[in-house]
Amino acid sequence: MICWRLWDFLVESVEQPVLRGASSCWGTRNRQPPLGLAAQLVEGGRFLKAIIFTMRQSHPFISTGRLELIPSTVDLAEQVVDFYKRNEKHLAPWDPPKPADFCTESYQRKRLNLAAQDAEAGTAMRWWLCPRNESHTLIGSIGLTAIARGPFQNAMLGYAIDKQLEGQGLMREALLAIIEHAFSPKIHLHRVQANVRPENLRSLRLLESLGFEREGFAKDYLYINGTWRDHVMLALRNQNYEGVPE
Repeated sequence: MICWRLWDFLVESVEQPVLRGASSCWGTRNRQPPLGLAAQLVEGGRFLKAIIFTMRQSHPFISTGRLELIPSTVDLAEQVVDFYKRNEKHLAPWDPPKPADFCTESYQRKRLNLAAQDAEAGTAMRWWLCPRNESHTLIGSIGLTAIARGPFQNAMLGYAIDKQLEGQGLMREALLAIIEHAFSPKIHLHRVQANVRPENLRSLRLLESLGFEREGFAKDYLYINGTWRDHVMLALRNQNYEGVPE
């Protein structure tokens, strides 16, 4: 479910324990929260600081049964650093080399700012995952990048989940929501592609359970963990795509 939160009144201070004004879920109605509004989302007695900074219908907050998917903003930098520090060893075998200052707030602010610019330009959309009952902690990320229009209508899918939360179906739950959004009339993509190392059996099983099909094998595709790594190329097609690509 795509959830738009609309605040009727500005918050005097984001440190206040109660948000002034009402918060509503509006589904896919053609309304948007005000740009630049800082607010506190209250869930289960906890607070999630959220800066609604480029909210468009194409890049909304998305809610699932157990998760909130939050669009990237620079104000998530501290939580993002915490996520990467907790999962440094877990992600190292699967990620390309990172710069020395990767796990710093200054670096992540720049990275998150670029992500927001990409979303504004329509070339990428990135979300951070948090549990609905622990809204101060980020536990994963999903990105639709290299979004191409014209005759291609394609995006590349990437994702990561906290080591301690693997095997609970959380990434599957989040990906189902993102794929639904990507294939919705608002985004209207024809394909979503993902490239996965053949050793990453958990990720391959997840994608194939979602309907992704193996379409190829890329030799020496990315430099990861000290050498060039092969990747399996998978894709999911939008069977309900209608109209002529633009």
